[in-house]
Amino acid sequence: MTTVTGRIVRNERGVALVMAIVVLLVISLLATAVMQNLSTQRKISGHGLRTSRALSAADAGVAEVISRMRSGEITLNEDVRTSAVQIYLTTSGLVPSVGTDTLALATAQRAGDWLDYSSATRGEDVLTLGFRLDAASGAIVRYDDEQSPSLNTTCGMPVYRVTSTGKVNGDRTRIQAEFIWKPHHLNVNAALCAGVDVHVEGGVSICGYQHEADSEFDDAALGRSGSPSCVHHEVGMGNLPGIWSGGTVTSNGAQMAGIPSATIEAQSGFYDGPWELLGMTRAEFVTLLGTHTATPSRFDGVVWVDDDGTLANGLQAFDIAGLSGEGILYVDGDLHLTGVTAFRGLIYVEGDFTSEATGTVVGGVVVHGRPESICSLTNGPSVVYSRDAINRALGRANREIIMLSWREVR
Repeated sequence: MTTVTGRIVRNERGVALVMAIVVLLVISLLATAVMQNLSTQRKISGHGLRTSRALSAADAGVAEVISRMRSGEITLNEDVRTSAVQIYLTTSGLVPSVGTDTLALATAQRAGDWLDYSSATRGEDVLTLGFRLDAASGAIVRYDDEQSPSLNTTCGMPVYRVTSTGKVNGDRTRIQAEFIWKPHHLNVNAALCAGVDVHVEGGVSICGYQHEADSEFDDAALGRSGSPSCVHHEVGMGNLPGIWSGGTVTSNGAQMAGIPSATIEAQSGFYDGPWELLGMTRAEFVTLLGTHTATPSRFDGVVWVDDDGTLANGLQAFDIAGLSGEGILYVDGDLHLTGVTAFRGLIYVEGDFTSEATGTVVGGVVVHGRPESICSLTNGPSVVYSRDAINRALGRANREIIMLSWREVR
């Protein structure tokens, strides 16, 4: 009995030892798994943090592009659909050479404190601004909320696309943002709208067909029947009369065209002010005007020509020789043009308008006029209607951006 009992005890001790080893092994495996899981979680957390920071950096790149557009430092030429702006993460003296359709700039960030949303050399990571192009035709995509569909390749504000790539310690996030200058719902009656009689002489062309914002001045100066002609700049919709008059329209050899007719006479209901035409309130227009001047030196943006700063009293007469620029020109008085005109946007005159200038206005001219006066264009400038030119000038002047889309891309 003693021998048998001894064998049973030894067997139990062996089983206990095996069980202890198994338990220790399981505990070790669990501990290893826990440690590996913690390590993975730390990696995931670190990756998520870096990705988030890279996304914020990419956003900052978009913000730099928009800021420099609002300031007027960078623009894109709609005549060159492939035109682009690239902003490099370097100083101005080290910006790489690029193609003729691209403007290369150094980052506007403060030296020594750069967020990594571009690169110092050419490549796919460079912060880039360009037009959104239609995949089928290659034309610039435009946005017009008065059309269906609103995105088209015919009329409206051009859609800008900026690509920005943020990088933090090897993690990267690339975003594409698309935006436009804020459009306004304009209330335009004709290419040339006057509350008084209108007289136009030979050498003048007034065309109410809607044209592209970047219509060439030389083409537009000769109208639809000239050579070169403005027809190939027409967008095919949104056409207006050539001249809208509160009185009569007389012509001595001038070229006039429009829909439903070249001229419309004896009309009532002239604008209360330019704000009504621009689709804004009087208060918004006053804010837009800013400071007045009796001697403007440039005509880009919003220019308020006035001698006393009292809105719409129209007391003074102003002579401008060589009107060139893009914007909204508001003349609170009489305006007499001479020289060569090359202007895109809107000219609004509270008093009388007379001109012996050559050249072209792409956009529109509105003349309130004084009682018993005549709006007279005896040489030029020719006027071709372009809602897009007025809207673009107004958008750039307001510096308001409408974001259409924002997305992460690979």
